[in-house]
Amino acid sequence: MAALFFSATLFAQVGINNSTPKATMDIAAKTTDGSKPEGLIAPRLTGDQIKSADAQYGSSQKGAVIYATVAVNSPSTKTANITSEGYYYFDGSLWKKLGEVYTADNGLSVAANNIVLGGNLLQSSTITNNGKVLQIAGSSSTTVFDASGMVGIGTSSPSTKLEINNGNTAGAIKIVDGTQGAGKFLVSDANGVGTWKDTTGSATIINSTAGASTQLDVSMKYVGASAIVNTPGYYIISPRLITDKNTSGCSQYIAYNLSKSSTTNLNEAFFAQDVHMAAGPGSTILFTHQILLISLLVLIICL
Repeated sequence: MAALFFSATLFAQVGINNSTPKATMDIAAKTTDGSKPEGLIAPRLTGDQIKSADAQYGSSQKGAVIYATVAVNSPSTKTANITSEGYYYFDGSLWKKLGEVYTADNGLSVAANNIVLGGNLLQSSTITNNGKVLQIAGSSSTTVFDASGMVGIGTSSPSTKLEINNGNTAGAIKIVDGTQGAGKFLVSDANGVGTWKDTTGSATIINSTAGASTQLDVSMKYVGASAIVNTPGYYIISPRLITDKNTSGCSQYIAYNLSKSSTTNLNEAFFAQDVHMAAGPGSTILFTHQILLISLLVLIICL
């Protein structure tokens, strides 16, 4: 050992089983045939023994390595991480386990672009936003998760749970689930689950309720009617109109308005639909469903 210490002082490098050390300490294996154990054993202490030396560790001991044989029973600030057996290093303030995965805050800032998030996700990760906003901004789009749990795509200030702003470009939303197809509608079930539905097939017929009769010129009579629509969607209005013959001729026309109000008959949102009848006597004029589908087709959008 005396020769070893002298060698360390003379050359400022120590070689163990090595006469030409390449570093401050260079340890070579004694055997290579497996006949003897090889390696370097760090000081082995219990967690409580490490804690008892808290006062001995400061910034000058940064980088020290020990092996904890058991966890500390009542941890101090410096030994709070010694929760199991293993190697620990001192970072100048506390002991940290070698090779351990730690949870850290994301308040990290650097001047250079040298932090990359990538690789494999080895365990579940949860980020609590604490009332902050997570914004992913690019040259052409922005994605925001705000403090209220609202998500904005293409906008930095969403006003609903999901807001997508695609500017003036059509096709902001794409939903592909195997039921999509040209001309289909997105329909919700009772639980709010949406799926694409065909516009063809059977339809529910909503019958109108007869209203008050209004006497017109001579034998012509107007019978009011109304219908209540509770389900949003697209509806085809195809009324059946019957007018009685007039022996003195008829030069008037019949007009009707569609209203989206349950209390007001007329509504400017739906302009008057005119059905003109030629002047002169004639037999009963019957506007059937088929004729109206050809000559008069009204779409009402209930949203």
